[in-house]
Amino acid sequence: MKKNYIYIGLMALMLCSSCNYLDIVPEERTKEEDTYSTPGRVKEFLASCYSYLPTTRQVLTESYDMICGEEISYFRKEAFSTFNEGDYGPTNLGMTSNTWQRVWDGIGQCYRFLEAMDKMKEMPELSAEELKHYRAEAEYLIGYYHFISLRTYGPTMILRQAFDLDTPLDDYPERSSYDEVVAFIDGQIEKALPGLAKEHPGDEYGRITYYTALALRSRMHLYAASPLFNGNDWYADFKSPIDGRNLISQQYSEDKWKKVVEVTEQAIKEMDNAGFHLYGDAEAGEPSGNKPGFAGNKAERRVRYCVLDTKGGDNPEVIWCDTRKEGQYGIQRRTVVKQTKGYVGDVSGCITPTFQSVERFYTNNGLPVEYDENYGDPYAIVSIPDDVDGNGYTADNSGMKTLRLHCDREPRFYANVGFQGGYYEIGQYNGATPGKSNGDRAVVLDLRFGKPQGRKNEGGAPQTLNYSVTGYNNKKLLPPSFTTGVVEYPLPLFRMAELYLNLAEAYAALGETDKCIDNLDIVRTRAGIPGVKEAWDNYSTQPKYYENKENLMEIVRRERMLELYLEGHQFYDIRRWKIAEQFLGVPVKGLNTLGETDEDFLKVVELDLLRRFHRGQYLMPIPYDETQKTPQVIQNPFYN
Repeated sequence: MKKNYIYIGLMALMLCSSCNYLDIVPEERTKEEDTYSTPGRVKEFLASCYSYLPTTRQVLTESYDMICGEEISYFRKEAFSTFNEGDYGPTNLGMTSNTWQRVWDGIGQCYRFLEAMDKMKEMPELSAEELKHYRAEAEYLIGYYHFISLRTYGPTMILRQAFDLDTPLDDYPERSSYDEVVAFIDGQIEKALPGLAKEHPGDEYGRITYYTALALRSRMHLYAASPLFNGNDWYADFKSPIDGRNLISQQYSEDKWKKVVEVTEQAIKEMDNAGFHLYGDAEAGEPSGNKPGFAGNKAERRVRYCVLDTKGGDNPEVIWCDTRKEGQYGIQRRTVVKQTKGYVGDVSGCITPTFQSVERFYTNNGLPVEYDENYGDPYAIVSIPDDVDGNGYTADNSGMKTLRLHCDREPRFYANVGFQGGYYEIGQYNGATPGKSNGDRAVVLDLRFGKPQGRKNEGGAPQTLNYSVTGYNNKKLLPPSFTTGVVEYPLPLFRMAELYLNLAEAYAALGETDKCIDNLDIVRTRAGIPGVKEAWDNYSTQPKYYENKENLMEIVRRERMLELYLEGHQFYDIRRWKIAEQFLGVPVKGLNTLGETDEDFLKVVELDLLRRFHRGQYLMPIPYDETQKTPQVIQNPFYN
């Protein structure tokens, strides 16, 4: 670590009156007392404590968790498209290059804010209640920044104070064990809970609340109970250089799963009492200019808009949002379907689901394709049904061919994946408004070579950049109201569906089948598919499949991948489950984007995209310079 790795000078961030709370811009301050001389300055100082949080939608910098978890792919070009090639390491950090330093800078800023609060004179304009909220938010953020380091690097340092510029490097702490860091974060949550507000409406939306802290506790303990950190002999030699203690537990503890149940049931109970619930038909409403499309399939409408309908803080499912603007190079711009006029973005249509993601979604019976007894050959070429997704769109796909795999799938598939002959919801396409009504805002996709969304350049040569590399389009996180530029909306960081899935996973690990399934079915019902027992007993080739503990955990994991698709979870989930090689160590599959005919295009092929993974990459590498300057901060295992 640099000698001044905590100290960044006293900064405050000016709040933009026209923006949400986290949409903030740094401004240097020259005098310490300026940072708490007026109510506005105090609030700016608090905002600066938030400023080091990862910018989750800036795909060129820090959003590796959002887009590097195998769910989507991209042609080889930039950091996020090459990250999964496995070339990153302590001297070549790739997309993690900003994570290490920002965490410690953020923690230092929070401690300095708390020190400033201690020095601050009475300020009648700020109530005791608001000052209590400020302190609690800073305490929570100290814990949350430690969690960011924990989920990225595993066992990490615990900072209990801000360090001065002249602190000797030897005085900085070594890495604490994973369980010690969990206990510290738990302590920070306990400190924060009594002082956190239950809500922050209006322009304050995005500030931390009481329920944010409960949600973090659930996620943190879920990670701690998982195979990567709960009795993992991979890390038998991963020990403190000072006293030799193991930094990752070598003994499996069932009590860790019981702790997940305890804290998650508490969180769900308190949130239920406060009016939180899964986003439903009442919230989705009927099609409108702001929420067009999906007039015929209410389940598709629910699952598409539960992560998009977040403005104003009225979404009852969302627990905490990132309210910062997405920016010029956000996921939306790379997701929106390719157009030939009107909105034409150089990188549009480029973030695309892998074929593995397409296969992973359930059938309309709520089953994996390979277990649905009546599904037939998923790779057969068939004539696409006029109303393949049940929405009754008037866009004409008559006579088009597609894969059987694209038919009779679950609502989450149609809400999130654009495919050959299918429909893509969009407010304006090629400079015109599609369809006849707000419920009819969709165009038909033709992704064959030379076709409107296909790979061919104007000159006739195959594109090597700026095309759908897998032959699919992504819909997730793109508002169907998109016209000529990004639609700004708060991005959910915690939502209720995750809590039910956390609880289901804990019950599966404890062998409590019925309780696990009860929580899964809450999520499945909203998704418009049969419950676990109904699906497996009535439509599968293997009735009672869920009665085996390992099979039940497989069902839990798949449900999590589908419900939380492209929300930043899979990157960590496949690692904490110790199965990342199955996803990141195999070739990317897609359709043949050079195919001009249906028969050629609809062939499943391995793409010429390098993908490598080794055991060290279960944890991200610590910057080489930091481990050299402070030998007590040892490097993660398996990085040579």
